[in-house]
Amino acid sequence: MTNRLVSFVQRICEYALRLLFAMARIGFLVLGLGLLGPALMLRSIPEDPAYGGLTATIARSTLLTGVVFVGAGVLIVAARRLVPRIRPADVPARTGAPHRDDWMWVTGPLMLGLAGVAGVASAELLRLWQEILVILDRLDFLKEAERAGVFSGLVVVPALAALSLPILEATAALFLTVVPVLLFALFTTRSVFFRRAFLVAVICQVALAVTGLAGAQATSVILDLMNPRFVEVDAETLQVLDMLQRFARTLSEIAGDFAWVTAAHVLLLPWILFSPRMATAFPSEQDSA
Repeated sequence: MTNRLVSFVQRICEYALRLLFAMARIGFLVLGLGLLGPALMLRSIPEDPAYGGLTATIARSTLLTGVVFVGAGVLIVAARRLVPRIRPADVPARTGAPHRDDWMWVTGPLMLGLAGVAGVASAELLRLWQEILVILDRLDFLKEAERAGVFSGLVVVPALAALSLPILEATAALFLTVVPVLLFALFTTRSVFFRRAFLVAVICQVALAVTGLAGAQATSVILDLMNPRFVEVDAETLQVLDMLQRFARTLSEIAGDFAWVTAAHVLLLPWILFSPRMATAFPSEQDSA
């Protein structure tokens, strides 16, 4: 009964991760390729001094995001080949006292600990999204989109562009909180998919962390460039600008916290992939086929 339950949990977690990684692969490639064109087009447009470098800032951020997303998508496709195959003969023999899997008591809790740290950092993101949803509800966003009919894209697209960074950070939170828990389940059940799944998770985390930091910085620069243009307008517009700057500062702090958690996963990656003991406990999928 216990073995069946373990096998069932393992299969469910593997299916969830494979589905999530497939969506990430498609999303990275589609969004990345879709961003490269507009980014290159913006870079080719002569900068108007009146805009204070606004176009160049947007072009750099968009280009970086497109390149990172495409690179992440390609690495996810090639992930199976990137997991090294270590033969039992390559594992050094141990002498003396019987070997205990002490690393099991370190690696697993470490993954859960990093997920907990990311969860604490995500609390501020949750509060930010609550504010955003209240604002959208106050503006009757969905009703305005429905009222626009065939021109609803003119309402939805700008809103999605403005929400791109919060959506990006929400996705990063998913890969830093939920995915490590699923990986822990594969780790404890000795799934052959664990090492590749960990590699793909880190690829996604790094891509989201890099673009999140770049996006937060670009947003702050854009708002700073816009600030002098709103000095002469009414108080309500200045209030909106102050709110956007507060959101940008919050997202920048969240992106920084997520980057530190991602760095910890990156440091753990060589141990997962190249340790002979880890490879013995979790043979590659090619070896188990």
